Formats: sequence, structure tokens, C-alpha cells
Amino acid sequence: TAAVITSMADQAWVAEKAMGYLQTEPNIGASELRKKLQAEYKCTIGYHIVDKGKERAKNSLYGTWGKSFQSLFNFKAEIDKRSPSSIVEVDVKREGGEVHFRRFFMALKPCIDGFLAGCRPYVSIDSTFLTGKWNGQLAACTTLDGQNWMFPLAFGFFGTETEGNWIWFMQ
Repeated sequence: TAAVITSMADQAWVAEKAMGYLQTEPNIGASELRKKLQAEYKCTIGYHIVDKGKERAKNSLYGTWGKSFQSLFNFKAEIDKRSPSSIVEVDVKREGGEVHFRRFFMALKPCIDGFLAGCRPYVSIDSTFLTGKWNGQLAACTTLDGQNWMFPLAFGFFGTETEGNWIWFMQ
């Protein structure tokens, strides 16, 4: 039978049907999901509807980006508990009673110990762009071990590559 163009496939319907696909393939694109839904349900669904429905399903499965911000504090608490000498910093900005994420830094104790115990006295610092829901910079501090392999020392992320952010990262 031919595909039927339907207005019944709204964002909520797509979200419900997309759950199974997203559980097995969390990074499936909206175009691929659209093809699968259209093939399975023999209907034509607009790309925009699929994209919004997919986002709704992901939020239901994994939580929203805004709520995941709280996970950073839980992550920091767990690292502090399991590896007390590690350094984990979450920098926030408070505006009108709301807390907004600014930047993050982490240097795990085993990485610090490894650097002090057997790495060459060389440190490289660089960053790369983050794209997606949260744009910014992913900064990394690496060194070389005795075999000239890269050894991670610290990493962090911040909004823009400014002198202030680099000073914060280096301190």
C-alpha cells in the first residue's frame, strides 16, 4: 500500500514511536529516524515534526540539557568522595536567583601522580571548539610519558577562549 500523508503524526506521536529506536541507537539522526518511522508506519511525516519529536523522546529518556547541569555537581561530589585529592571545579554565575554554568575543570589524582612520577617535564595546552547544544571550548592539558605517548593531565570546558578563562584554567 502507498504511504498516507497524515496529520496524526505529531511530535508526541513521534516521541512515543521513537523511544525504541533511540534506546538502541541514541545518536540516530532525524532523517534516518524519519525514514524508519515512515517505512514502519506507512505514512509521510515532516522532517520538522520528526526532529522535535526525537528531541522530546531524548528528553524523556535521558533528561533535558538544563537538568543535566545538576549532574555536574553530583559528578564532582562522587569524584571528591572516591578520589579526594583530585581537583574538580564547577564555576557558576548567579543571576536573579538562578544559577548558570560558566566553566568546568578536572584533574584526577591518578593523572597528577602519573605526571609527577614518570612524565617528561613538558606540558601542552590546547583547546578545540565544541558544537551542538552547548557551544564553547574543550581545553586539555597533556604531557608526554616515558615512551613519548600523550598522557592526560587535566581538561575543562568554558564558553569562549578568553584570557580570563585561560587564567582560570591554568590556576
